[in-house]
Amino acid sequence: MDNKINLLFSARDIASGYSIINLINFFKKKKIYNISVISSFPASKLLSAHLSKGISHTVIKENYTNQNKFIRFLTKFIEKKKSNFLITGLSGPDKSIDEALIFICKKKNIYSFSYQDFCGDINFGYGVLPDCYLVTDQLSSKITKKISKKKTIIVGHLNYKNLNLNFKKKKIMNRVLFCGQPLSFLNGYQKTIIELVNALKKQKKHFTFSYRPHPKEKKIFLNNLSKKFNKLDIDFSFSKEKILYKDLYSSKYVISCYSSSIMDLSILKNNYNLKYPNSLCLLFNKDIKKYYKDYTRLNFLPYDRMKLTKTVYFKKDLNRYLKKLLDNKFNIPQFKNLRTIFEIKKSSLEKLNKYIMNQHDKNCNIHKE
Repeated sequence: MDNKINLLFSARDIASGYSIINLINFFKKKKIYNISVISSFPASKLLSAHLSKGISHTVIKENYTNQNKFIRFLTKFIEKKKSNFLITGLSGPDKSIDEALIFICKKKNIYSFSYQDFCGDINFGYGVLPDCYLVTDQLSSKITKKISKKKTIIVGHLNYKNLNLNFKKKKIMNRVLFCGQPLSFLNGYQKTIIELVNALKKQKKHFTFSYRPHPKEKKIFLNNLSKKFNKLDIDFSFSKEKILYKDLYSSKYVISCYSSSIMDLSILKNNYNLKYPNSLCLLFNKDIKKYYKDYTRLNFLPYDRMKLTKTVYFKKDLNRYLKKLLDNKFNIPQFKNLRTIFEIKKSSLEKLNKYIMNQHDKNCNIHKE
């Protein structure tokens, strides 16, 4: 008789995919667990490439026009796997496989966890929240508890990648890499980018400007953006580098609104002991600021609080912050704080492991009664 605990993992978003892989790599070493994974694109591509052989991985397409059919399929999947616990990523800002599974597990009285890789990120999806959030730090725990009224367990920053990239000797050129986000529906997004470029030109320093499109950005927006750039008479290109880390590595400055690429940059600098690139985030436009606050319920950027980047919250500060960025005033402070941020403590995951075993024992006792 198999007395193992059946863990079901799920992910849709790329960032969630990395976190889930690292959680699986921890739990697969425990002989008391059976591990199953279900995912959808784009995380499915990542999981298929990095999951260990022998781990059951089901890939689904989320093209169900009938939501009831989608829920029925996932319900049967959970029943087939005899899942005892669910551990998901978070699909934001829309709802996806993660939120659907949480909804089903609530109905079936299966305990669910969601790993939160962005401070305070909560997705009400199908109107149900997970039983417990796995969070990165004390700040995330405090904010998440206040909003969700749910239990939290601090497990650290799990959205890290085990990098094994062969970089050529770094050439520090004045390349500005802007990491795009799927925010083109906001009038303020394109406006922010154009204002940034104009402010960079005022600095009177030679630079090349490379825009890295987000996978969800539409061609019509990128074509329009290209026309705007051509009128500004700058050395501009769209980045075609598939591997984000190589793109970051070949830049001296990285700028975004609030992209998680700032965290990726920090991971890269930590792993390769790099003092460059420096980074800057832009949250001064009222459209972006409102959307960000509505979505995250935050009026600050966690990466800024962690001292991994600097953030422009008011347009009047843009030129001053850009001057500091280009004068390399941010590189040492941003570099110094990396070690403690990415120190993964095994004890944190062991705490999660112990909690799952205790919950399982409680469930077994209830069934016996």
